[in-house]
Amino acid sequence: MKKTLVLATSIAVLAGIWTIIVVNVGNFGSIPFVLWPTFVAWAAFFYLGANGDAIKKGLVQLFTGAILSGFFLWIYGLIGFNDPNAIWLGIFVVLIAWPLTALSGWNKLWSAVPAGFCGAACWFGINSAGGGLGPWQVTIATLIPLLSGMLLGWLSMWITNQVVKE
Repeated sequence: MKKTLVLATSIAVLAGIWTIIVVNVGNFGSIPFVLWPTFVAWAAFFYLGANGDAIKKGLVQLFTGAILSGFFLWIYGLIGFNDPNAIWLGIFVVLIAWPLTALSGWNKLWSAVPAGFCGAACWFGINSAGGGLGPWQVTIATLIPLLSGMLLGWLSMWITNQVVKE
């Protein structure tokens, strides 16, 4: 029970500090510093086991989801489809979703399939917020908090393990 309370406290304090930092920084030039994907990645860290393997597999798939989304939506934009029913957009989403799942059978680093979909969802969430960002700006704006969330997950566990020695 003590370890759970220490972990809860470390997560709460780090989340509060992180929120203050992100809100006060606001932007890196034209790239917005977005808060909420940090918490998606932080949750993925714990879902995947809260250890070094969780960081590797989580980052690989979170980043794959975000980068594939940026890449295929960049191509979608270059082609300039007249797509009032979003049929072509749906096809491009297939091009994102298929490798996120299929790669899990190719290499264990891609085995955290839900994290890949979380990375893609974060990309689409940031993109849908508007702001006139291009696909690569959205991708960078997605990768920064995803990496931050994984590192904060690790930090919250490290603090807990320093306070509560087993």
